[in-house]
Amino acid sequence: MHKPLFSIGVPTYNRKGLLKQTLAALLAQTHTDFEVIVGNDFTEEPLSPGLLGITDPRIRFINNKKNIGELAQGQGLLGLARGRYFTWQFDDDPCAPSFLREVFLALTKFGFPACVYTGYRLIYGTSAHKFNNGPGGASRLFSGRDFIRACLAGNLKALGSCGFYDAEYLRGIGGARRLTNGPMALHSEYLLLIMAGLLPEVAYVDAPLVSSRVHGDSWSCSNNDVELFKQAGINLVKESITVFSRGELVGDFQANLASVLKSVLSSVVMRLVMREKKLDKPVIESYAAAVAQEFAPLKGSPLHKYALEALAAAVGRLPGYVLKARLKMLTPRRFLKFAHVARSILSRSSGKAF
Repeated sequence: MHKPLFSIGVPTYNRKGLLKQTLAALLAQTHTDFEVIVGNDFTEEPLSPGLLGITDPRIRFINNKKNIGELAQGQGLLGLARGRYFTWQFDDDPCAPSFLREVFLALTKFGFPACVYTGYRLIYGTSAHKFNNGPGGASRLFSGRDFIRACLAGNLKALGSCGFYDAEYLRGIGGARRLTNGPMALHSEYLLLIMAGLLPEVAYVDAPLVSSRVHGDSWSCSNNDVELFKQAGINLVKESITVFSRGELVGDFQANLASVLKSVLSSVVMRLVMREKKLDKPVIESYAAAVAQEFAPLKGSPLHKYALEALAAAVGRLPGYVLKARLKMLTPRRFLKFAHVARSILSRSSGKAF
């Protein structure tokens, strides 16, 4: 049986139309040595080539007998992969037709490192998205330390779940780790990106070859389960401290942790404001105190002081998080694209990630 260079796992649940767009984008790849494994959690409608009108033998459909949840499904797809390199693609996020070619070129250029990331773009709504067929992106090889510092500082754009990883490396670290008791892989992809900082080398293609779709039915846009985001945030901080305390990464400990804390607090504030229409300050103070408890193993070392300073800086940005949440509430969905573009411009001009 042929073992392809690339395996792409696509978890899906009741998104047949968007899934067809994503699969069409994969079948349009100019590099053809790949397989796609679609894992279907929607038990009411098993997927098949006939149902979707797709008969390409490079696509396999796995219909689960029960809904096992996004994270378990993603792990299962990794276990079924035959390729040397593996990535996940969400069922509503298409990629550019040159995605696999550019990743292949980077792999061969840099001697097949354990991991390759590309840039990404936000797309809006559920209509089919057409990527521009421009020139390929410039590729660079980073140390793991420099790569994660650049990502967390907002100088590189990367989606944690959309990097191509050596499949054996990915299996060796346990794939994507569970950070909540819920079925979704909340913040798991963020931790996967952070763990790439421990690699000796990470290749990066500076072109938006994958996407993250913003639409009303996406889980990230519609879920306001504050407790779930609190739990995921605390576990992400805990795991991040372990990573940032190791090897060369310790030199960037405070800056890296500050970026993670900012993201964690921002996500909780966003859900609080969107659910309650206001910010409950005692709730945030209590949550910040719970996060600070994860710093206890650092006591007696300079890292404990750095962690507390990073948390204080993140808490100090609360007014900005609240403003961002309220603007999102007030902005009609059709104008969200322009709000994201404005935020991106501000981020680049200030040299900070928002």
